[in-house]
Amino acid sequence: MNVGHVTGQLAVRRGWLPTSGRLILGTDPAHRGRGHGLARLTVNLAHINDEGMPAYLEASNPANVPLYERFGLREWTRFPVPDGGPEIVTMWRASSGRRQQPG
Repeated sequence: MNVGHVTGQLAVRRGWLPTSGRLILGTDPAHRGRGHGLARLTVNLAHINDEGMPAYLEASNPANVPLYERFGLREWTRFPVPDGGPEIVTMWRASSGRRQQPG
């Protein structure tokens, strides 16, 4: 896998996004299927909503796209990772418009 190519592709797609709207999730294979990733996704999206920000997610497993769509994310683009790497699906959800005042 050419990490430089992947990094460049991602930078082009997300370079203009504010940091707080990016979702970075991962689950240890030994703990997959127990709801830990979805729990983290729910918390992250709540924080993003509180900030009134849009959400951006990169899925390295296209089989998970329908799962993320249940959270309001929609497919934006797809691109292959060279040298047999996974297909990356970029996903987007517009801002909820809610920005809560600090409390």
